[in-house]
Amino acid sequence: MVYSPSSILSLDLNTSVPLPLSPRHGASHPQARPLIAENFEAWSIAITALIESFADRLPRDVRPATLARHVQATMEGAIVLARAYHSFEPFDQAMHQLRDYVERLLRDGAIQFRPSDRAAEQP
Repeated sequence: MVYSPSSILSLDLNTSVPLPLSPRHGASHPQARPLIAENFEAWSIAITALIESFADRLPRDVRPATLARHVQATMEGAIVLARAYHSFEPFDQAMHQLRDYVERLLRDGAIQFRPSDRAAEQP
């Protein structure tokens, strides 16, 4: 699902979520729990694949799957905050900070590994 500011704020925090099922359904509908997990896992896999496409520009100790979970958690939390405050500001702040974090990782990767270092590492 693509999130737009209007779709985020139009959702009622207590009655609807931008996913077919939310984690709160897991307690009252145990059969929904695997579907909820599957939804989050599919999203995590997609984000991981995106990060893997530029992982060679990140510091060596950054694991794409772990960074993907961080991105996912930041986005989900930002959506909850935007809906709770009925304001785009928490979402915008979180996305700004997430972008800054990834840009810093990319800068750190560029400093840590000069192009000549990368060429020497390849067989």
